[in-house]
Amino acid sequence: MKETILNFLRNGFLIKSDMLNVLNQTDDILILDLVEIIKALETKEKILSKDFLMTHFDRINISLKNLERSADNTKKIAIQNFISLLSMNNLHIKPKELEIKKELKEKESILKTASKLKTFKVVKNWNLPTKKIEVQDFVNYFRSRYNILKGFLQENTSLTNLTSINKISKLKQSVSIIGLVFDKKTTKNKNIILQVEDITGKVSVLIHKNKEEVYEKAKELVPDEIIAVTGTGNSEIIFANDFFYPDIMNSLPGKVEKEESAAFIADLHIGSLKFLEEPLLKFIKWLNCELGDEQQREMAKKVKYLFVVGDVVDGIGIYPGQEDELIIKDIREQYAKAAELLSKIRKDIIIFLCPGNHDAVRIAEPQPFLDKRFAEALQDIDNLILLSNPATVTIGNSNSCKGFSVLMYHGYSFDHYAGDIEHLRLSGAFKKPDLIVQFLLKKRHLAPMHTSTLYFPSEIDPLLLTEAPDILVSAHMHKSAISSHNKITTICCSCWQSKTAFQEKVGHEPDTCKVPIMNLKTNKINIIDFNE
Repeated sequence: MKETILNFLRNGFLIKSDMLNVLNQTDDILILDLVEIIKALETKEKILSKDFLMTHFDRINISLKNLERSADNTKKIAIQNFISLLSMNNLHIKPKELEIKKELKEKESILKTASKLKTFKVVKNWNLPTKKIEVQDFVNYFRSRYNILKGFLQENTSLTNLTSINKISKLKQSVSIIGLVFDKKTTKNKNIILQVEDITGKVSVLIHKNKEEVYEKAKELVPDEIIAVTGTGNSEIIFANDFFYPDIMNSLPGKVEKEESAAFIADLHIGSLKFLEEPLLKFIKWLNCELGDEQQREMAKKVKYLFVVGDVVDGIGIYPGQEDELIIKDIREQYAKAAELLSKIRKDIIIFLCPGNHDAVRIAEPQPFLDKRFAEALQDIDNLILLSNPATVTIGNSNSCKGFSVLMYHGYSFDHYAGDIEHLRLSGAFKKPDLIVQFLLKKRHLAPMHTSTLYFPSEIDPLLLTEAPDILVSAHMHKSAISSHNKITTICCSCWQSKTAFQEKVGHEPDTCKVPIMNLKTNKINIIDFNE
């Protein structure tokens, strides 16, 4: 108990005796989380009592449920016990008691399903606390990214005479540095000149057009990414011989024991006049083994996981005049329709769902999982797991096999790179989103440029790829594409929305209703077209 009191004292809180009685009955593994949740409330109250818990119950309850999403079974039980404890401790929250009992019953059902299957684990599910953002947050964010990627780049044996920028003398020398691309320009002579920055200082790096291979590679460089450079020069300028990305490699590919499959869909845009409901219902019937020949039904029977990668609904007020293109004009009704459709899927399939830029969450990444205020109907589906964007899960887990690690990212940053990076634009990346994914995997980051997406700065960068996934599944571009990069399978999903007025205006032709089905045992991917 002494340690519990100290944890609150260190964070500026005093505890009344009635609050102490509640904490005495709380599992120790939850105490530090409770401290953080109460800190995040940002109230002026520093003396904690049962009345405090009663006053802020709704917000504490939401935070606990968010925490529960990414918790292991032991902590989930601790959270449920704590919520139950609040209602039993005479906190006069009678209107909430029935809701709590209902939620506990639902969670019991989810836990039973998960316990029975025991084949997946939520590895990363981001729920950063809201706070006032200051300049220092961005400094910490980029320093954290720099230090982590520097660690990966330091493993490159080609980096001889590796040093900090402030230690480079005025004498000509061979040198290697690791830094952030602060600026990139092309000179009148068509050479590329960079300003590279590390924690200690900045230096100019010139990439000569005569070094054709390095020069071509340098066209892909973007501001704010972390690279390593080798060359000759001094403290004023380095003439680059080569440079290196912190490229990612999957050195231990996934493996499963049973023959199971995963299906991948995205960009449903439910609520839009252009939403393709009939093909989606056809897909659901196929999943339920109610459609197709014997071979097709056997394939469907093996599907145990379904990934829904954002833009579940079309949303409200996403762009000017959108209301004229909606058949469902209430956001809660859009999610209710989504729940109606997804609840038809057989219950032995685990559904992982993350938001996209059309969904009812903040657009800044990482986007939290869908809020109960708008998507309560989805939370009622026992076999559906709501996740953040991005998020990472492992599937096909067993005692003898590690399963497959799947990184879900909707892909809001993709538009920026497809339009602004010359070689991607000339290669038709709007129609080939796998080129964008490979481009970002080389940089080990889902949005390396500061301006490529809105993001929430924190000391841990959720868009940084610290570990290689087996599968990276993305969406947003409404184009289907399958590829691989250094033993990472990349899947870009098609959509379930026919061509919109905006797409017609810009000449974009969407791929619709194509579903990749990946056999985890053989790694073979079949794409089934539900338009047919």
